[in-house]
Amino acid sequence: MALRLLGLLISLVLLAGAATALRPNVAPTGNSKHAVPDALLQQAGLSLERAHQLTGTYQGAQSTVAGSPLRLAAADAAGYCLELTWEGGRLYHLRGPGGRPAEGQC
Repeated sequence: MALRLLGLLISLVLLAGAATALRPNVAPTGNSKHAVPDALLQQAGLSLERAHQLTGTYQGAQSTVAGSPLRLAAADAAGYCLELTWEGGRLYHLRGPGGRPAEGQC
């Protein structure tokens, strides 16, 4: 169980690091100015879903990385909410499981 949670933590830290590194270098293209934040939140959500398959809960997952724009705002046995702070301080969130990225906080 501890090894599975460690794997989840490592996955979330890597995703948070990627979000931090990509934020200044990626500009939205196409019709949606929300494409990049949506994609980052969906990827982080997939990591949480994989961890849930292994552990049976979202509780105990942590994604705190200093300076990261991605954070796990809430997690319990039934669901989670991820928040992403994007350019200009805009907040996006993803409630899971099964949710879709949206603007605003959890």
